[in-house]
Amino acid sequence: EWYEKIFGAQLALGTVAQLSFARKLMMAPVAVVGQAVAAATLPLLSKFYAENREDQLNDTLERTLVNSVGLTALAAGGFHVFAAPLVEVVYQYGRFTAEAAVPVAALLAILSLAVPGWVAQQIGVRAFYAREEMWRPMLLGTGVALLALPLYFGLGQRLGAPGLAWAGTLAISLNALATLVWARARFGAPELGRLAEAALRSGSVALVAAVAGGMAAAQLPKALGAFGQLGVGGTVYAATALLLGKLVGEAAVTEVILQRLRRAGRSRESTP
Repeated sequence: EWYEKIFGAQLALGTVAQLSFARKLMMAPVAVVGQAVAAATLPLLSKFYAENREDQLNDTLERTLVNSVGLTALAAGGFHVFAAPLVEVVYQYGRFTAEAAVPVAALLAILSLAVPGWVAQQIGVRAFYAREEMWRPMLLGTGVALLALPLYFGLGQRLGAPGLAWAGTLAISLNALATLVWARARFGAPELGRLAEAALRSGSVALVAAVAGGMAAAQLPKALGAFGQLGVGGTVYAATALLLGKLVGEAAVTEVILQRLRRAGRSRESTP
């Protein structure tokens, strides 16, 4: 966020505001999945470490990462394909015109690809925090931030605001990967092959679902607007993701989605 402000201020007028609007939307799934899951998992991991139950600590961390990466891949796909109607529904009113929404939606489509990296990094550092090793991930994050400086400068000068969005996406993805590799080297977990396999499966599901949802939304009459695109396209996206998730073995992820849908249905039924 600091880099976007520093380097964005050197670009066209409004760049910093556009990046800020897009980032706020992108951070919604990060907060719902990453921050919530990471905060809830840390006490359990710390308990396992205090009781010298390393195997259970590693297994819990790995399962949490696998499920969270699967969920965030689906969130990233949805935010990427429906970036334009999302920005329109959330922001487009008053002085925030349809013209202003276009560049923000383009930036959101890029930044959404960073969601899995953000969540994996937030959960991955818990492998260190649970073992009372705070300084290692902080040192790693500082190093990655310094290495990202020329990336922000170069891509910002070449591509403008989209370049800064790509720089942020690449930097957090590198940070997450480095955190998981270091945790694996120090503690023997998580199993990187299992995470890569889960990411490939969930990413493939998200890609196919995004194509299906995007095509469905594109066929709608313009009169239905952004709400129609999100409603119809989002339904097709979710249905496709659930079906493919079952077929390719993302049962844990699809079960979480179904649980959320059931809870939402019960909440509506109980509302007078």
